[in-house]
Amino acid sequence: CSSDLANMLPRMLNPRIRRTGIPVQLITLTKDRYVSPDLSQDLRRWAPDLRRDEVDAGHWEALHARPDVIASLIDAFHDSTD
Repeated sequence: CSSDLANMLPRMLNPRIRRTGIPVQLITLTKDRYVSPDLSQDLRRWAPDLRRDEVDAGHWEALHARPDVIASLIDAFHDSTD
């Protein structure tokens, strides 16, 4: 609906600064052709307690071919935040 876009557009063009103090995990897929690692370069200013992990995989490959790697990274992150 056009009224939804009219309400969202100002917020998208001029977003409020929103930071978090909780630990955040970012798993970057180095071969992802759709979500480039460059998109996450400046995230530490929004999430100072940011943990970056990389997986040598493409967009869907990480979940379908390497779910054990993803699960292991999530487990390690969870264990480090206890």
